[in-house]
Amino acid sequence: MTRSNTPAVRVLGGYLWPIESVVDRPEVALSRWRLYEISSAFSEAPTLHLVGWANETAQGQVSSPVQHVDPASRLCVTRSGRRYRLIGQPSHCDDAAFVWGAWKRLNGAHDERDFTDVLWLLFEAASGKGREA
Repeated sequence: MTRSNTPAVRVLGGYLWPIESVVDRPEVALSRWRLYEISSAFSEAPTLHLVGWANETAQGQVSSPVQHVDPASRLCVTRSGRRYRLIGQPSHCDDAAFVWGAWKRLNGAHDERDFTDVLWLLFEAASGKGREA
C-alpha cells in the first residue's frame, strides 16, 4: 500500500515513499527526534539531518541537510526550505530509525555521528534551563 497514490519503494521488509513537496507541506512538526551528521558519496562536506516522527502524517521522516537552527523557537530550516519544528525532548522512534537506515543505504551515507545532545543543549540554553540560578 502507498500513501496518496505515490509509488512506494520496498526496502528490507518495509516501504519508503517520497514526502510531499515543500510547497505542499512547508513545515513539519517532528517529535521523538534526533540529529545526525553523516558523510556521503554525494556531498563533499558532512551534512546534518533530522530524523523523527512526523506528527501530521504519522510516519518516520528524514530531513534534507539542515542549514539553519533557531534554538529559541526550536525551528530548523533545511536545504529544501522546509521548516522543522521540534516537539518535546529528543528520543528514539523505531519507525524513524527504519527510515533513517534505509535513507542512509540509498544515499551512500557513512561515518554517522549523533549530534542530538548538542542540539538539545542549545535548546536548553536558549530557554534559560541551562543557566544556573
